[in-house]
Amino acid sequence: MSKNPLQTRDSLIKGLRKLPKGTPVTTAQCERYWNASRQSVHWYAKSGWLDQLGHGYYIREGETPTVTGTVAALEAAGVDVHIAGKTALALKGFSHYVSLGKGKLYLYGYTVRRLPKWMDNFFSIELKTTKLFKEQDSYDSRLFVRQFDSEERSSMYAPYVSDPERALLEMLDNVPATQSMQEAKEIMESMFALNPGKLTILLEHCIKIKVKRLFWQLASELDLPVTKEIDFSKIDFGSDSPYFIMTSNKTLVIKKPTKGQ
Repeated sequence: MSKNPLQTRDSLIKGLRKLPKGTPVTTAQCERYWNASRQSVHWYAKSGWLDQLGHGYYIREGETPTVTGTVAALEAAGVDVHIAGKTALALKGFSHYVSLGKGKLYLYGYTVRRLPKWMDNFFSIELKTTKLFKEQDSYDSRLFVRQFDSEERSSMYAPYVSDPERALLEMLDNVPATQSMQEAKEIMESMFALNPGKLTILLEHCIKIKVKRLFWQLASELDLPVTKEIDFSKIDFGSDSPYFIMTSNKTLVIKKPTKGQ
């Protein structure tokens, strides 16, 4: 136990009260921020102040982990992930167009091989570990990944989330394995305010020809304004050979775009 149990208790309780609802904490965080030892955190859990989610992770009694709270806790614990794809699109205001299913959570983490098992009790998780862009590995230095802007969260509890432009390409990376072409196109129909500067940089750094071609084909079919503002010459769409995407009932042919398309 701490040398000063009363002071530790007050510090821990004040800290827990400041947590955004649904945000887990780790024993390491409790010790670092509130001077609470692992033994004292365990005691508070037994006393009803905290519920234990899994090894080293706790949450305020009676609460359920949220997407933003959970990922913030992972990042604070050194797990190198960020909220990506359709989950990021939903958080950035496209929830009317995004079908996530119950508790679906899309994450990118290049160096992550395993997530805490307790998360499976609350979310259906899709974790991508293959690189999509030429960039540094850490989530806080990735292209157009930034902390979630919310009045309820200080930077200490704000998870990193993809901007819509990046989240769109992350979603297309899942076609056709776990993402249908039709739904991707329906989601893109609403994306008339995409930033051409961001997309140009992302497409320049994207290492998957399929994703770049698929974006351009769908955006052109939908006549999204961004296709008229992107510098076509800066993007490598690969060789002249067509790219084939195999789905359950047909083969999609994604051709190399030509200028003026």
